[in-house]
Amino acid sequence: MDKIKSYQSLDKLLDLARRLTVVQDEGYVQMTALQSTDLIRKQDEIEEAVQEISSLRKLEAVYVMVNKMDPGKILPRHQDWLAPTPLQPYKGPLIERWHLPLFTNNCVLWYDSSHPEGCYMPPGYWCGPVPYWNHHTVMNTGPTERYHLIVDLDCPEPMGAYEK
Repeated sequence: MDKIKSYQSLDKLLDLARRLTVVQDEGYVQMTALQSTDLIRKQDEIEEAVQEISSLRKLEAVYVMVNKMDPGKILPRHQDWLAPTPLQPYKGPLIERWHLPLFTNNCVLWYDSSHPEGCYMPPGYWCGPVPYWNHHTVMNTGPTERYHLIVDLDCPEPMGAYEK
């Protein structure tokens, strides 16, 4: 995964993230919006961050969410599926997903087939493209919650293939 320095105010984004209403998914991640939506872009701080990664990658943002994961939680192995996009109008597009960790600890790790030893995403850096189509798990074995801003960028060519 690449890491690109962000110049957004993590304090402002985190303050906003902590005030947003979250819903529990089937695992242990709490989402401000379900996947394949962009409802939280109405917040100026969020939109500014979305524009930052969109400009850096020269791709349009299609979906945006903030995820929270409590300490001591393990997200079971799964794959993420997205709704069709303008550039990939079929089920399960394989687009660029970028995470901006707003608040985390060094015991929060992403595991998939290309990161079997675990991948740490440091705060203040856009991390991606994240291979959400691979079977993956996330573990927060640290003492604090973890907040990530997640932006999906549409791209003309699929980024990979769903694992069987």
